[in-house]
Amino acid sequence: MGSEWEQTGAGMAEFVSGVDDLLVDMLGPHSPKPRVCFTDRGPGLYNSLNGEIIQKYHGALKRHGFRPFAGVEGQWQAADLADFFPHETVVAWVRDWFRKKPFKAVEDVEVNHRMFLDRLRECEAYANTLDKEGVCRGPVKQFRELRAAKGARLRR
Repeated sequence: MGSEWEQTGAGMAEFVSGVDDLLVDMLGPHSPKPRVCFTDRGPGLYNSLNGEIIQKYHGALKRHGFRPFAGVEGQWQAADLADFFPHETVVAWVRDWFRKKPFKAVEDVEVNHRMFLDRLRECEAYANTLDKEGVCRGPVKQFRELRAAKGARLRR
């Protein structure tokens, strides 16, 4: 997108017009392409007040053969996809651990490398004490929570 691009309904419509080319670049010209767009309720996608899809964005989806995962009444979906994807929970665990135990670099690059690998192992051991099974089984529960919260941010 150009430097003048903005994340508005018109901007998202412009973005959608290039998605097929991106998919061809990523998957190849003869691969089947996904036709469902999974987005959060960010600017230019859904109205933050009532959850309805922005018409310019929706029109572009239809013109280019896509459909929105959340439909046109997306108030039940996540305001931010980080509230849904399991890997985002794990990333939050890692960020939290490193925030509490920051890595302090030294001048020697090899020592830094060894120390950082040790820190990653410590972080991995910490993450392995957390509810990995719940994260893996969590998306269905999270969908229910998001629906009950009418798409409001989930606090984790």
